[in-house]
Amino acid sequence: MKQGKLIVISAPSGTGKTTICKQLLSRNTDWKFSISATNRLPRDGEIDGKDYIYMSNEKFEHAIKFGDFFEWEWVHGNKYGTPIGPMEDALDDGYIMLFDVDVKGGVSILEEFPESTISIFVEPPGDDVAEQLEILEERLKERGN
Repeated sequence: MKQGKLIVISAPSGTGKTTICKQLLSRNTDWKFSISATNRLPRDGEIDGKDYIYMSNEKFEHAIKFGDFFEWEWVHGNKYGTPIGPMEDALDDGYIMLFDVDVKGGVSILEEFPESTISIFVEPPGDDVAEQLEILEERLKERGN
C-alpha cells in the first residue's frame, strides 16, 4: 500500500493559514484535515470537531499525560495540540493529510516524518518586518487574541 503524505502549512498566528487550508481542501476533496485540539473557547462561527477539538484544561492535560498528542504548544496563553491517531492513520492508509499549525508544530512534524512531509512556510503580508508585525498585531486584535 502507498504511504500517505503530510502537508504542513505553518506560519505565525494571524498570517492566513486557515484561509489557505480551506482553499486547498475545497480543491482537494480527498485530502484529510488534521483537526487540532485546544483548551481555548471557540470563536464566533467555529464548530467543535470541525475547526478544533475543544476540551477543558483538565482533559487537555490528561491527553498530554497519556501521549495522545504528537506535539503541543502554548500559543497566546492557550494550549494547542496535534492528535497523533489521525496522523498515523493517514500515513498508514495512504492519505494526504493537511496541517494548519504554528511554526514550532510544523518543525516538529517535519523532523519526525521527513520523508513523508511537505512543509510550506507562509510569510506574513507586508514589505518589511516592521510592517509584517503591524499587520499581524492588527489581525490578532480583530479576532480577539
